Amino acid sequence: MNTISEKPIKLYIDYISQPARAVLALCKFNNIPHEVVEVRVFRNQQKTSSFAQINPLQKIPALEEEGFTLSESHAMMRYLCNSRNVAPNWYPQKDVKQRARIDVYLDWHHLN
Repeated sequence: MNTISEKPIKLYIDYISQPARAVLALCKFNNIPHEVVEVRVFRNQQKTSSFAQINPLQKIPALEEEGFTLSESHAMMRYLCNSRNVAPNWYPQKDVKQRARIDVYLDWHHLN
């Protein structure tokens, strides 16, 4: 187990975003404590100066944990799998070939 913290992470999402929903689903399926902070894209709430401090790219989703922030949904999912007690079927720690197959899908998914 690589658990960093049991405190809830903050997920900045808009439910309209499929990448944001993917991160949220990973948290829910693995009982990762989290707090959802809604950022409405159609209202340009991701373009505020306060949100730019969380994610300088001004895109959602974003993750915040005790002063650490992260953008890009796949980076967030990898981080959560590596830092939490997540079953290996989500992102294998020891089987690098299986993990590489998951990485292929994640990288393909990001552009398609």
